[in-house]
Amino acid sequence: MPHIVEVNTSVLKMKLYGRFGNKQSGFTLIELAIVLIILGILVALGAALVGPLTKRSKYDESREVVKSAKEAVLGYVVKNGYLPADLETAGARKLDAWGNDLVLYRATEFDASGENACGVTATTLGGQPFEVRECKNVSCANPVDYNVKSNIGFIVFSKGPDANEAGTDPGKDGVPPFYVRFQDSTYTDGATTYNYDDIVAYASLDEIRFEMGCTGVTTTIPNPPTVVTATRSTLSSLNLTWTPPTTNTDASPLIDLVGYEIDRSLDGATYLLLQSIGVGSSFTDTSLVAAQRYFYRMRAIDKDGNESANSAPITSTTISPIRQTVAAAWSQPANEAACSAANAVPSCATAANRRKALFTIQNTGNAADNGANITVNSMVITWGTTGGTVKKIQAPDLTNRYCNLTGTASGSTTTLTAPLTINAGASTTMSIYWCTTGAQPIFVSVQFNTADGSFTLY
Repeated sequence: MPHIVEVNTSVLKMKLYGRFGNKQSGFTLIELAIVLIILGILVALGAALVGPLTKRSKYDESREVVKSAKEAVLGYVVKNGYLPADLETAGARKLDAWGNDLVLYRATEFDASGENACGVTATTLGGQPFEVRECKNVSCANPVDYNVKSNIGFIVFSKGPDANEAGTDPGKDGVPPFYVRFQDSTYTDGATTYNYDDIVAYASLDEIRFEMGCTGVTTTIPNPPTVVTATRSTLSSLNLTWTPPTTNTDASPLIDLVGYEIDRSLDGATYLLLQSIGVGSSFTDTSLVAAQRYFYRMRAIDKDGNESANSAPITSTTISPIRQTVAAAWSQPANEAACSAANAVPSCATAANRRKALFTIQNTGNAADNGANITVNSMVITWGTTGGTVKKIQAPDLTNRYCNLTGTASGSTTTLTAPLTINAGASTTMSIYWCTTGAQPIFVSVQFNTADGSFTLY
């Protein structure tokens, strides 16, 4: 027999009222308002996060789509030896997260049945070397601003939410070079500026051939620098200049050049490493011996440590010093009016004012060294004790290297109308003619100015 439960409703009503009817136990209007404000803030924050989270989600999804597309194309070419006609043929998804078609470009050399990547040594597209330029900064305008990836087998990319592919393919024509820019960096397409948002993946020919197990696959190494030259700088230094390599051994653009190694030799046979340097096109070798011949060769180095072959050796000789070997012998030349005549000193008032200094200098360079000759273009002659001007400078062949009526004062530059060459290992005698205001001058210095620098005789 079931139990019957009787409820005292009056007592229950009193208990309920005591729990919920007491004003001190419920929410005040102010408390309700605060709760509503907090809820509103949370809703607003949630709404604000929806956009960025959705954008990030689409980027993440598109990255996976592009990555999967690369793997599908790579798997296809590894299996078949040639590239698929399109992403569908490769079995890859062709749309990114924004519903835009992925872009696929393939190397011409193995893009059809019957062609095999194992027999390919260089790739092109649209008649141009197939290369990708990975930007090192937001500018990406000059060769120093990007690393060049060459011999690309294929490239696949998403055009991003703006569906503009000009950031990766500037001409939107499928002709290399392609670019991988910094995300959100700016680029222009016509009159419009865009933020770069493309997502790119690519595979090199070496990667494809390696995955295919092709025999004879070798690491691509850079070419050496070209047009290496060495020119004299001072008595103790030589300047090296060169043209950076632009191609690899497989006739495609250089990959990741990071610097050079420079070797030096004294005999052209035994070379020692002189210096490892970064990228550039010049280097100055210092602390050398005057009038010494030096030989150089160079190698280019890429980021993986691959070395090019040695450049063709080049040689040059430091500047040969010149020195006085015979002290100046003074005399009074004849009073001849014509400046072109031997020993003539025009416009000297009296015979007592005419002076000539005759001295011999020698180029101590080795005559066997190419380029060791010195050509004097001008002189700065400084003297003391008495005033006057230099009227004439004459060489052993009786050629007037300098001759005028005005003359040149002490310490001023005298430009030779006919440059004087002092051959390596040879001696040259020169005559300097003065008009003075008294006794013969006392030499302070005679400075020879040449294309390679200035040298003081005294």
